[in-house]
Amino acid sequence: MNREEIAAYYGVSLARVKRWIAELGVPASHKTKGTNTAPRPVMRPRVADDDGLTLIEKARLILGKRMSRDYRGYLLDGRVVRVDVLVRAAGLQVPDVP
Repeated sequence: MNREEIAAYYGVSLARVKRWIAELGVPASHKTKGTNTAPRPVMRPRVADDDGLTLIEKARLILGKRMSRDYRGYLLDGRVVRVDVLVRAAGLQVPDVP
């Protein structure tokens, strides 16, 4: 099933399905296996501004396995960091708080 089919099956939005996938750490599926053994370049997923995700959820999608969370808080590459550091590491902007 693709994301749209999952969203329709459960009656939820596509953004919610994307959050579920990110939270579960489901690896990307590859429909065909190529014979090329050269490593693929790491590309950041595109995150739309109006997809309903919070900044930390967007950062999690962009950073992938580099970001995790445990009892100490958020970790980036195994080191405890503040949320603003995670957001900047993902290439996102931290909003100014008035």
